Amino acid sequence: MNYSALIEGRRSVRAFLDKAVPEELILEILEYHDKSCKRLAPDIDTALLILDESSQSALEGTAGYKQFLIGAPHYLLLLSDRGPHMGLNAGYMMEDMILKLEDMGLNSCWLTFTDGAAVSSALGISPFMEVAAIAAFGYGKKVRRELQLNVISMSNVDIAVKRHYYDPKKSIQDMVYYESWGSREGLDEHMGFYGDILWDSFYAASQSPSYLNRQPYGFLIRGHEIMLVSVPDEHTDEYDGQLNLGIALLHFGAVDQIAEVFVNGVSAAKHSGGYWPFSLDITDYLQDGENTLHVAVQDASDCGIQARGKQKLTPGGMFYPAQSGIWQTVWLERVPDCYVQELTITPDVPTRTVRFAVSVSSDCLVTFRVTADGREVAMARNTAVHHQASVTLKLPEEALHCWSPDDPFLYDVEISLPEDKVESYFAMRQWTCQPDVHGIPLFCLNGQPIRLNGLLDQGYWVDGLYTPPSDEAVVNELQRVKALGFNLLRKHAKIEPQRWYYHCDKLGLIVWQDMVNGGGPYKLWFVTYLTNVFQPLLRRLPDARPLWGLLGRETEAGREEYARELEATVKALQCHPCVGCWVPFNEGWGQFDAAGAVEAVRRLDDTRLVDEASGWYDQGGGDVDSLHNYFYPLRVRPRSRVVALSEYGGIAWPMPGHEPPRKTYGYGTARSRAELTERYCDLQRKTVLPQLKKGLSALVYTQLTDVEDEVNGLFTYDRTAIKPDANAVRSVNAALAAEFARVVK
Repeated sequence: MNYSALIEGRRSVRAFLDKAVPEELILEILEYHDKSCKRLAPDIDTALLILDESSQSALEGTAGYKQFLIGAPHYLLLLSDRGPHMGLNAGYMMEDMILKLEDMGLNSCWLTFTDGAAVSSALGISPFMEVAAIAAFGYGKKVRRELQLNVISMSNVDIAVKRHYYDPKKSIQDMVYYESWGSREGLDEHMGFYGDILWDSFYAASQSPSYLNRQPYGFLIRGHEIMLVSVPDEHTDEYDGQLNLGIALLHFGAVDQIAEVFVNGVSAAKHSGGYWPFSLDITDYLQDGENTLHVAVQDASDCGIQARGKQKLTPGGMFYPAQSGIWQTVWLERVPDCYVQELTITPDVPTRTVRFAVSVSSDCLVTFRVTADGREVAMARNTAVHHQASVTLKLPEEALHCWSPDDPFLYDVEISLPEDKVESYFAMRQWTCQPDVHGIPLFCLNGQPIRLNGLLDQGYWVDGLYTPPSDEAVVNELQRVKALGFNLLRKHAKIEPQRWYYHCDKLGLIVWQDMVNGGGPYKLWFVTYLTNVFQPLLRRLPDARPLWGLLGRETEAGREEYARELEATVKALQCHPCVGCWVPFNEGWGQFDAAGAVEAVRRLDDTRLVDEASGWYDQGGGDVDSLHNYFYPLRVRPRSRVVALSEYGGIAWPMPGHEPPRKTYGYGTARSRAELTERYCDLQRKTVLPQLKKGLSALVYTQLTDVEDEVNGLFTYDRTAIKPDANAVRSVNAALAAEFARVVK
């Protein structure tokens, strides 16, 4: 059906010929409901009744204007099970049925009624079903202009009605006014601010069924309010019918570091933490007309105890320029009074289940629906949620499809409330550590050993520091990483915008996520220099209070801040399938009570691996024996935990035409592209590859791109060129994959 044409051309008809609709058309109407119309409301059970004239008497007194029927040859009755969705879903279905009638050359008209239960009782319908909608239909009389009809209703009230059946519908320009009724001054400018969103909404309203086909209403825009106004013969300034536009939510992806939000000069909220999203309800702060939004930001940069990563006011070497302010997306969202506030999705492969933890703004019924490739595989209908609830669905065995880098399959999920709907996704995947045939522990994904071969990714951009130039730039970078044969990125000392993780989910890139470094002043002489010189002695120092001060966690406030940041990080990212491992500490920076950090992570999320202390000051906890090696011979020994070479390489080469603005920094320097390629390949083939048979299960080369002075990336800082030969990199990665496959047989 051409819905647009049918909607624009349809008129309600209230005068019908004394002519029955043929039986074959009646059967077609019933079949359309069963096979097509029901798709619009899969959450309810419905049935369609068609009454002829002999059955109409049962409706007298329960349906029609003033409970008086209009005398049609047939009536459609849509029956539905009860529930908060019934009215809305019935409206969808009946309007679709009416358009089908129009497409068949028939005419129709909605009928009003006040008590569906009374109608059901009068017709002897099952108490488990209720009449949700009624429409008269048949062959309409060819009324050209108007029909004068005088009838006596059931309440003996005389009705005189002029019916204009074929008057053209009003344009939306004739229905929308600005600031005062009849005025359009400033309307175009105001509407231009919203783009096509409001115009589309007004157009939809203009095509809706209306009293006597007259569209006796209009829209008045006053400030941020939109009022639906019933239009009498002589308009007054007494407006009613104001539309409830719901709640205005203001969302921030991240603001570095302390933000205070002012709406119309009033402080609406404060937030601390430069890497985590936050939202606020600004509905009560809005006013008629123009509104102002100000965000005040204060950033301690490399001072204070907060998470800050590699930012430094005086950058150089492995530290980079500080950035501040709003560095992720800001957006405004309108939601109804009852809406989804939070959603956490936790899959479990062994049981084929997925658990949904949902928070809503008020008590309501919620429907959970899971689809795979557009096909429904699980549903929980009309679940009562009292602000918070947890629902677990089981997937059929034939619908289980696990996520992996080679096959990043995602399920779609829809969470429906009476007036709100959230669409998301999840993946079925399971991380474990299991011994091979020789008893050497390996990383396993979905029960199968997996070779993790990745790059250290610090997420700095030459033209935006923390902020990528575009979504396209992010996708391009991630696709190039996959094309080179890598399947892992270790996100180092930074949390990316949610879109970055979404693309990793879609592309099948595994992420090891660092907690962002922070705490007191970074003591370079101890944490980096002394530890590297005396690495065999110092890297396994005990996790004791005297050490915490040297690592930047000497204050209780600093340790409490870290606990808050760890929880915020896990909650922000735990629904992304790509995240395979949490890294609480890196090279001792800000480290304290590593065992407690591992316990806190597992309490928040027990579905992923944990690398307790990447590099050194390892306490023997978590799942990973994590090595950083730049200056010593690489020796891998089988241990009780899986061995990962989580940082290595770092060969620097300032590619001509892409030099950084300051000095050159790296872990050894090449003098040409050929030399860089040769040294990279030798390191991978001669040093790393032989360690795979000894239990080496993950590799993280330093690093993905150049960053400021640190020119040891595979790509230039501006992402325009790959520095070593790309074919050589792909060939080496293929050799590593083949060797791993050989040793795990």
